[in-house]
Amino acid sequence: MKPNNRNRDPDTGRIIKGGGWGYEIKYDNKKRLYKLNNDWVIKSQIPEYKKWASKENIFFHSMYEKIKQRSKKHKKWVGQIEFKSKEDLLYHWHKQKEKYGNKCPITKQILTTKRGTGITTMTNISPDRLFSPIHYTKQNVLFTTTGWNLCKNALKYYQMPIYLKHENCQRYFKILHERFPEYEDIGWEVIDGHDWNNEGEIKN
Repeated sequence: MKPNNRNRDPDTGRIIKGGGWGYEIKYDNKKRLYKLNNDWVIKSQIPEYKKWASKENIFFHSMYEKIKQRSKKHKKWVGQIEFKSKEDLLYHWHKQKEKYGNKCPITKQILTTKRGTGITTMTNISPDRLFSPIHYTKQNVLFTTTGWNLCKNALKYYQMPIYLKHENCQRYFKILHERFPEYEDIGWEVIDGHDWNNEGEIKN
């Protein structure tokens, strides 16, 4: 019986069936391996899998699952996840794109959704929490490059202009002004050290 074209990868023509993408499969210690150019590799190294995993909706599904996992580990974060589903998270991303396009609001790099590379892709979309004590709320989440998120997370706000590009810091601070005008008089660099009440407000 001739395979339905809907079961073929449109680029490679390989049959996509049972997760095998038309490759020869074997199991080694219960790990599924795929024969690629005479080598046995894991799924993340298969070209078809990389392409599938890098689709925007699949990428955001994985992001949403990671957000839920992180929230379970950090019980002291103020508030709770405001994103009720992967679709809700995607909508927040699409709203940001209306304002900034598909570029990082801070570094101005094109934001990517690459997966299966074996290394951290610094241009990939990352859900940056502007204030680290606050949960993944819609006010607090800004989608930036993974590289920016990793770099700034190690620094206090007053340290950022010392170690990071001036123009990037200014863009970031501008967004903080827009998102959290209520914290203007407190000083962003000391927010992390404050006590918070259950409503997400700083205690007097």
